[in-house]
Amino acid sequence: MAKPLTAEQAVFLLQDVYMPVLKAEHRLTKAVLDAVPADQPDYRPDSCAKTAMELVRHIAASENRFLETTINGEFSAAPAAFPESAKTPADFAAWYGTNLKRIVKRSQN
Repeated sequence: MAKPLTAEQAVFLLQDVYMPVLKAEHRLTKAVLDAVPADQPDYRPDSCAKTAMELVRHIAASENRFLETTINGEFSAAPAAFPESAKTPADFAAWYGTNLKRIVKRSQN
């Protein structure tokens, strides 16, 4: 039977193993969000698919929600609190980047 992690082991895993991976993946995800053309927010490859803008919002919100849930130790079913000024994929990518920096800072406390 595995022993529970100590606080020191958990901090090591978070700061030295998982955060570097998360930061690298974050750069790639942000690049994908930035690459969505602002003039094609309603594009969908199939009638069953979400629009480009729906996918941008979903990706930005779900990753941040997962991280918040992990840090807070609880799941909130409340909708993502995007700024009202966010209208374009670039706006959501910027929010995504800013929010991740805030979350990383909170995880280091």
